[in-house]
Amino acid sequence: MKRLWMALAYSLCGLKDTFNAERAFRQEVIATCILLPLALYIPVPLYLKLLLIVCNIIVLIVELLNSSLELIADIVSPEFNVKVKRAKDCGSAAVFLSLASWFIVWMVAFSKLLYPI
Repeated sequence: MKRLWMALAYSLCGLKDTFNAERAFRQEVIATCILLPLALYIPVPLYLKLLLIVCNIIVLIVELLNSSLELIADIVSPEFNVKVKRAKDCGSAAVFLSLASWFIVWMVAFSKLLYPI
């Protein structure tokens, strides 16, 4: 049981540190705090509500992974390195794709509101 509490403490520390250090993560958390209640409130089918919530969480997960990748890359190679740049660009692309999917799902939800079938 102690191990579970320690894992929770490490996770909360990671969330807090990333929130304090990464502007993009802060923006995504704020957007999530606004959009999650909205996802629960809007009159769309349950499966779409779930998809809206999951997409929000995936964006945060991918941003956390990208932030950790960038931190490790900066420690391993503080000077410019083409391979490190590629790794960072891949992480950034992953964040972009998660945000694109987030946007697409929200547009589908709004289209269901405007044009119910």
